[in-house]
Amino acid sequence: MKENKNNEVVKYLLENYDIKNANDIAYALKDMFKDTIQTMMNAEFDSSMGYEKSDNKIEKSNYRNGYSSKKVKSQFGEFELTVPRDRTTNSS
Repeated sequence: MKENKNNEVVKYLLENYDIKNANDIAYALKDMFKDTIQTMMNAEFDSSMGYEKSDNKIEKSNYRNGYSSKKVKSQFGEFELTVPRDRTTNSS
């Protein structure tokens, strides 16, 4: 990661989290990690479905069917993810 990218991450942390100590930094990193995993999972689901959420312009053979909650354990601690589901359950 380039130095300017590191500076952007630090700036983001300071602007969006009330950081006063090391525990606050750990919480912020856990939150960012969760958001990153959630975004990647949603993008992979969109790709596997062959269309983005709310795309009504194409004919579909499979449909989205809400979300399920999953508890994940990581080096940053436990957190909940919302896992997208499809009707044929091939992607979740």
